[in-house]
Amino acid sequence: MKILNKFKGIIMAVMALGIFVTIGSKCVYATETDIASGIYEIENDVYHESETGMAMSRTYLLPSMSVEVTKEHVIYTIGFSGSDYMENYRMKVNGEEVPVEILEENSEEGTVKLNVEVDKVDADMAAIIYVGPMERDVEFKVIPKMETLTLVQAIEDEVEEIVPEDESEEVEIEEENLAVVADNEKSSNNVILIIAGVAVVVAIGAVVIVKAKKK
Repeated sequence: MKILNKFKGIIMAVMALGIFVTIGSKCVYATETDIASGIYEIENDVYHESETGMAMSRTYLLPSMSVEVTKEHVIYTIGFSGSDYMENYRMKVNGEEVPVEILEENSEEGTVKLNVEVDKVDADMAAIIYVGPMERDVEFKVIPKMETLTLVQAIEDEVEEIVPEDESEEVEIEEENLAVVADNEKSSNNVILIIAGVAVVVAIGAVVIVKAKKK
């Protein structure tokens, strides 16, 4: 009885673990994929290993971004302030430097906006900026705050149209197939007739030989 109870306990534990893993995987999948195509506004956070770097990074980075999501791409538009003292804007995605497109430079407000393509909305991004007064690059994390993701404009993804083949072409192909089948059947019938003829000749020859032996 004790062995049976232990066996039941093991089965229940395995089932509970399977349910937990299944639910967890579904939650992760929903977080990463259930974002409809559209243009979204999203707030951001920054990270730097030092407190001074955190404060400066927060000053450099505008507090909100936009992101365009489609089936083909995810593109962030990120804004920076203090452009009078900064240049050579770059971005890293997943630790690798990637191309950026300068979208807008406003000298009066001292802001710069750039586009960067990423692999997902919850992207691992970092900004690299050359700061003139410091005479060096400053790098800090740009962290999308997913809980603030707000849809601004929906985008309808293009659906590929399936162009039907011309009906006349289908008829011609069907006729060609039927002709091939008819030729094959005719060839088969000819072969059968030839074999039957040979069999008849052989049979007649055998009868003649038998009669000859009897005489």
